[in-house]
Amino acid sequence: MNRHFCSPRVKMICAFLVGLLLALPIKGQHDILLSTENLKDSTLQKVRERLPLTPEEKKEVEEAELRGYNNLRRMGYDEVTNSVQARALRNYRLRKVKTIGLFRKKETSLSQILFPGSRPRTYPRDAALEPTGNLIQSRRKLVMYDISDHPAFANTKYAPYRPTTLGAKLEGYGAAFKKMPFNFVLKRTTQCTPITTTEISSDDLSFLRQLVREQYRMHFQLDDLPVLERNKELSYAISGFPVGFMAPPEMTGRIGTNDKRPRSYEHKYYLYNHFKFTVTYHENLKEHDGIQITGFDIHPVSFMYDDCHEKSPENNPNTYLAFDDIESHKNIVTFSYDVQWIPSSDLKWEDRWDVYFYGMPGNDVHYYSIMNSVICVLVLAGIIARALYRTFRRDMAGGSKKDNGWKQVHADVFRLPPSPMALSALVGNGVHLLAAAILTMVLNVVGWISTMETGDVVNAFVLVYAF
Repeated sequence: MNRHFCSPRVKMICAFLVGLLLALPIKGQHDILLSTENLKDSTLQKVRERLPLTPEEKKEVEEAELRGYNNLRRMGYDEVTNSVQARALRNYRLRKVKTIGLFRKKETSLSQILFPGSRPRTYPRDAALEPTGNLIQSRRKLVMYDISDHPAFANTKYAPYRPTTLGAKLEGYGAAFKKMPFNFVLKRTTQCTPITTTEISSDDLSFLRQLVREQYRMHFQLDDLPVLERNKELSYAISGFPVGFMAPPEMTGRIGTNDKRPRSYEHKYYLYNHFKFTVTYHENLKEHDGIQITGFDIHPVSFMYDDCHEKSPENNPNTYLAFDDIESHKNIVTFSYDVQWIPSSDLKWEDRWDVYFYGMPGNDVHYYSIMNSVICVLVLAGIIARALYRTFRRDMAGGSKKDNGWKQVHADVFRLPPSPMALSALVGNGVHLLAAAILTMVLNVVGWISTMETGDVVNAFVLVYAF
């Protein structure tokens, strides 16, 4: 049926059917980026029937997808939430990453690329989940702190932790995945629940100030998913959440009560003491039995209060919990949390890692740093090569009868060293280490091990070296 000669009702039906047909993945992209007006009828027919495209038609589809991507961005859609538009934008940006194969590219999910052989874990209804606490880390500092060093989780110092591999223990994550004092029951919303009400000492306040100043972030995990902090307005998502934040008084409109003078040019420190968790899940009885976790988000809140109420706290500059307020209230602070469960029928378990790969700032390839390193290596190699060339040229110009320079030691390669067994052991051990490193890299390339799994590479290196 020619779509140009349809009645209005038939046109609506045709448009609906076209939408259904184009909703099928095209080269891994959602059809929401494609516009039928930008494609020829022949190309559109091949796209519907999933027929091979010519290079010209592929270029036509790519240009249509690029126009659709730019249109959605101009309309204000973000790329980090779980909306249909956001996932379509992420898929477009990751279209070249979500492929495997050297010669014949095949589309796959990031779960299979980052975690080869991984399988989804399903949970029954009303199952109790156990979030784990990781370390307190910062990109600016190499020093890591245990999660129990935070006053809110001081009771977890001797809490049981999840068993880890040998590689994770060698990397310092042996006791990092401790069970946290959160009550997560599947599909059961938890209102504001206190974690602890504790008195923070002066040393702990100084320690917290240091963590805030050096941009330390706390990390939790649920179903092997790191907790994620998203910002829809700025379109970014980053793993973990900060301990607190710094802000000048003119931004919050608050001046500390203990200040002798208004320090308008000095930052004030604020502490996050309420954690709003949001867990998204996928449930489809036709595809699998049980429920699969597809997202684990957090929204930290700084709130000055003494006890939990039915209404969940929200960030408000008038009620921010400043460190000065903590000192004026006898250093008593209440930490709390709440949990909200959101179903997501469109976001599947295989695609839950997309936002982690794309949305994190600072994870882009630093091409300028790479080029700078390459240029430095080439310059140093040129200087060394020039020096060696001049040395050999001067030695050769001296004539073959005169032994000078390197000619005086040309026969020393056959001389027995003072400790031959030690030399052979060191050379053999070095070759063994080099072979183990090369084989570990090969296993990583072919997908047998994953750099995303904590301690997986070190564990593989130890096993390869041992066997």
